[in-house]
Amino acid sequence: MNTAAAQASAIRQCCSVCGKIEPVDTLFGQCTGCDLKVYCSSRCQKSDWPMHKVVCSGLESAQLDEIQDFRRRIH
Repeated sequence: MNTAAAQASAIRQCCSVCGKIEPVDTLFGQCTGCDLKVYCSSRCQKSDWPMHKVVCSGLESAQLDEIQDFRRRIH
């Protein structure tokens, strides 16, 4: 598979707030606390934080490890 085809078939994520699809040449940022939320910009991340912090701070470290493990396997 050539590079263009590999990039086109790569799994892309969308912003958890605005729904913008991750461009082929850019990786969106993720919540560093849980890796569950994906953000296209700091603006989207900041606007989501009041709601997300309830979930993010409520996760146990064992749950976070399991989630991060799963995300590594699918990417």
